[in-house]
Amino acid sequence: MGRRPLAVLPGNLTSRMSQGGVGGGGTRVVGRRLAEGVAKCMPEAKAYGTCCLKMGKELEKGSCSKEFAALAECFKRTRGRA
Repeated sequence: MGRRPLAVLPGNLTSRMSQGGVGGGGTRVVGRRLAEGVAKCMPEAKAYGTCCLKMGKELEKGSCSKEFAALAECFKRTRGRA
């Protein structure tokens, strides 16, 4: 017995998804840009990740806001938006 799809999508939507995403550009481009940003902002990414790990189960929105702001600013600088 074969698996049934959870939902049947219109043909044009499924073909667009297989060509790299519905929103244009696709997930591969987004993933590559994110990887490039993290590589260029490694100290900031490491500081943010370390902060999140230290917080453990107490992590909540805003817990590492200083580190996140520094990482976001670095991402903006590397994209030429700062």
